[in-house]
Amino acid sequence: MNNVVIVSATRTAVGKFGGRLINILAKYDHIVPLAAGKALKDVYSGKSYEEIVIPSSHIGLSVSREAHLNLWPKVREWVVRTE
Repeated sequence: MNNVVIVSATRTAVGKFGGRLINILAKYDHIVPLAAGKALKDVYSGKSYEEIVIPSSHIGLSVSREAHLNLWPKVREWVVRTE
């Protein structure tokens, strides 16, 4: 990560991004290790941060049974709650 986030084609420093943020992480991810993903919380400056960790791999975040039963319903609830 280069300390930059792009939202709606606008580049901003991660530390200056104050919008709502959900960080979805996989416990056994070998592409984005859990510790690296969790580090985002340390640089986020906003007030609406939520983190969800599921016992899965990187690909499992989208295709695993755990993701379909537990992760995506939680993400949907977060979207509705934070709109």
